[in-house]
Amino acid sequence: MNMGQPFQDIGVILSSKELLDYMYSNAKKEASRVPEKIPREMRIKRKEETRIRVAGKMATEKLQKILEEVPKVDDIPPFYKELADILLGIPSLKKNLAALNWAAKTINAMAGFYSRIARYAEDFDEAANARKAAYGRISSIVRQISGNLDYLKDARDKLARLPTFEMNVTTLVVAGYANVGKSSFVRQISSAKPEIASYPFTTKEIMVGHGKFGKTFYQVVDTPGLLDRPLKDRNKIELQAILALKHLANCIIFVVDPTETCGYTLEKQLNLYREVEEMFPEIPKIVALNKMDFAEGSQKEEAEKLFAGAIPVSALRNEGTKEVLEATLLKIQASS
Repeated sequence: MNMGQPFQDIGVILSSKELLDYMYSNAKKEASRVPEKIPREMRIKRKEETRIRVAGKMATEKLQKILEEVPKVDDIPPFYKELADILLGIPSLKKNLAALNWAAKTINAMAGFYSRIARYAEDFDEAANARKAAYGRISSIVRQISGNLDYLKDARDKLARLPTFEMNVTTLVVAGYANVGKSSFVRQISSAKPEIASYPFTTKEIMVGHGKFGKTFYQVVDTPGLLDRPLKDRNKIELQAILALKHLANCIIFVVDPTETCGYTLEKQLNLYREVEEMFPEIPKIVALNKMDFAEGSQKEEAEKLFAGAIPVSALRNEGTKEVLEATLLKIQASS
């Protein structure tokens, strides 16, 4: 079941100025529809009442729509909740949403109060004054939440960049240094054209593929820019983003290049693997020795010695990939 990216349905969030323009233009348009045939005094009072009521309704509905479209963070999958916390800070997000909730309720009550005054006004001036007072107070509230709207607009842009994962499907996360053949491996064990998605913690894009082995559906995720270099080279946000993967991964497939043509020695690759082991001790791991069709005898021996139990693979020729996949799924099954 694809639960989808929980923040993908958040619509456009207006600035305070855009919201005010939207409110008052709609209020003016609606007031112009008041029938001309009714008595002049009644018509003017009804127009003033309509402008107050519609302006309040437009503002309230726009703010409530934001509150409805931003999912409750306590109800979303832990993986996305943790990423949202890294990007924004959950307390800050809740605080800004609370400000909109307060504004929506206050504007709604205020519009109701002043529209009744305009409706039962004794003359034109009293109705006009009610509308001016209502507009002044409503405008003041909207401007008061200007910063909150700007914050949520920026938050929406950041949250929209989060990739889409299937949260109830077996997930294989691919790790290893750059140029070891991870992308080729992902293509061999998943859909012909894996999806490319942005990830807000790296300048590179992730690759997400899907597949089926026997009766098991799975997704495989390559996260370049995250699990492909030593942890000491990471900033705090990247480290947190890496840790968030613990909520997603059912198994980590670590791809090794024994030929070292990737630009990293086997020793460096082993050190990175040990760091991944330390960071995700509870998650099963499988090591795939890629490029074995190009590796020399001594390189094969050294790699098999350092990575005992690793599975030889040639992602380019699609050799050994099925064995890796089978071993991975068996390991997940055994650990569950």
